[in-house]
Amino acid sequence: MDRSQRTTAREGALAVRVNHRSLAGCALASVALWGFVAGCASPGMPPGGPTDKFAPELVKVSPDSDALNLAKLREVVFTFDEVVSERPKGAASLDALITISPSDGLINVDWRRESIAVRPRKGWRPNTAYTVTIAPGLSDLGTNATTEPIEIRFSTGPTIPARAIQGVAFDWVAQKIAVGGRIEATAGKDTTLRWVARVDSTGAFKLSSLPDGPLRLRAFIDANNNRTLDRTEKWDTATVSPADTARREIYLFEHDSLGPGISEITRTDSSAIRIKFTRPLLPAAVLDSNNFRVMRIKDSSLIAVRNVLGAGAFDTLLQARKKFTADSVAKYDTTAAGKRARLRADSVSLAQREDSVKRAQNAEIAKARDTTRKITTAKITRAAPLSELVLELREPLLGNVPLQISVKDAVGLTGAKRSSSRQFTYRPPAPVDTLAKKRP
Repeated sequence: MDRSQRTTAREGALAVRVNHRSLAGCALASVALWGFVAGCASPGMPPGGPTDKFAPELVKVSPDSDALNLAKLREVVFTFDEVVSERPKGAASLDALITISPSDGLINVDWRRESIAVRPRKGWRPNTAYTVTIAPGLSDLGTNATTEPIEIRFSTGPTIPARAIQGVAFDWVAQKIAVGGRIEATAGKDTTLRWVARVDSTGAFKLSSLPDGPLRLRAFIDANNNRTLDRTEKWDTATVSPADTARREIYLFEHDSLGPGISEITRTDSSAIRIKFTRPLLPAAVLDSNNFRVMRIKDSSLIAVRNVLGAGAFDTLLQARKKFTADSVAKYDTTAAGKRARLRADSVSLAQREDSVKRAQNAEIAKARDTTRKITTAKITRAAPLSELVLELREPLLGNVPLQISVKDAVGLTGAKRSSSRQFTYRPPAPVDTLAKKRP
């Protein structure tokens, strides 16, 4: 639908909206027209009226984008083609959607039905290039919300710098994009003025109209949307030199001052135990058998640690071992039941391969036919830090023997070290009676 059709549809919807000021006139109407009066007194659109299916569309912005020398500017006004809601979709208020960059404090947002006026509480700084952004989620009085950001840039001085920094922000431990992330840049010793950007739905961010010189970046997941880094929120920093034009990747995590300690111990089998830590471990500070000690509490004798593996790597290795053992047993099983089992396994494997090929072919066909625009989400390139390890022991554990397991110098993501210990008693699984079903 083009703009003229869209406008016509809107005008049809607006034509039947109620003007509440006309209620007084309705009250003076004759009794014979009581039905009409009742209709006037009921706000909203009558059944069968046109349905508004469009998000608010920007029709005017003042000042114009890329305007210069706006030394006497009071406010930036965005005007839309319909009334916008004071409570946007996905945000508590209009303030939460709007960003002024650079910023030196709080902003004022004035709702004026079809328009929104924005200004810093401390006023616009002289000779400064600004970017004002309305994030996706601005909605009308219904449920129609914008899906793209609305942005304007201008300068209170004679120029708008062309320098920009682009990148992506990730939640490192969760291995996903930093939804709700906020990026801030400061220049020199002035930390009150901050260039600000948001992480969009694909994980990307862009800081525009930046000054020359080195910049300090800080990114954090603004979980409560208060535009301030709180103690428990994930964050990280980076320094950008004037010659640095590379795409930045920022990995956010909780900056704990305490290192990781042992929180839980479970058995994997008789010669392997799984250790879970209170915090993720720094990948560069690898723990090996020298960092662990397994001691019998009764006589203080030690059980040597043969190997230390990440929990995921151990699980993969354990599955491979089980498959190898099962394949070896099946290969040398010459009984009739064994032969039937091999035939079934081969048939299932062949069917799975054929099904996999068919699914891949169907996916390629569907991809070629699909003409909708794809939104590409940034892919994380750094592996998740480990928070669980498995100790492989040189001798099997005996049942119901209390142990004390200690770790030395476990390093967290912030570099904080910690040594800790915990007691653990291995309890072997109950024996399974394999003849129970065969007994009468």
